[in-house]
Amino acid sequence: MEETEWGSEPEYFGPRHYYRESILLNQINKKLKKGLILDAGFGNGSLSLRLSKGKYKIVGIDLSQKFIEYTSKKIQSPNIKLERGDITNLNFKNNTFDGIICSEVLELIEDDGTAIKEFHRTLNENGKLFLSVPANPKLWDKSDEWAGHKRRYTKERLMELLKMNGFKIIDIHYWGFPLTRFYHRQIYLKTLKNEKLKNIKIKKHSKYLANIFKVDNLFNKLPWGIGLIVVAQK
Repeated sequence: MEETEWGSEPEYFGPRHYYRESILLNQINKKLKKGLILDAGFGNGSLSLRLSKGKYKIVGIDLSQKFIEYTSKKIQSPNIKLERGDITNLNFKNNTFDGIICSEVLELIEDDGTAIKEFHRTLNENGKLFLSVPANPKLWDKSDEWAGHKRRYTKERLMELLKMNGFKIIDIHYWGFPLTRFYHRQIYLKTLKNEKLKNIKIKKHSKYLANIFKVDNLFNKLPWGIGLIVVAQK
């Protein structure tokens, strides 16, 4: 797995990103009461930093040294540790983690099956995997090309990938319809086309707009969301 070009843009953080992370955080708090969590491909560190404020101990790995340096400067808790690592070849012993998070990373690598095998190997018995990926190949657009995605997932393919590598699906649902999908088309994609993404910084309004996106939670059972959220158990 190679370091992606977009790893050089650690400041990008918007309402869609914050909303997706909030969904994952809600699932983690419900399904995992405490323990050691691996954030596999932590990116700009926003999810790890939010988790480290609570009851969990976090180990974050990423291939990007820029992300490691960026996130390290923001750490304010002893509950988080960062290191360079590859999710297809985890440098951890069997049965190390109580939980693993892989948020918007699996679609970036060619051999997603090997990553899932590594997650299964390093999870404790009954350990939980919290996964988010972009959904529906028909929704492929400029943002996928910019981010370096190899694929968008169907629900069926993702379930099969997890089951064939030993996981039991606890919960799987779509997210991001209709408001987040509208935002993606009318604001996010236009920003990419205008090549202004490099100038976007963390916005104070992101949290507030993300709260508006919570309306989408009413439509998670419909197959029209922009992404999939999965909780699976070893």
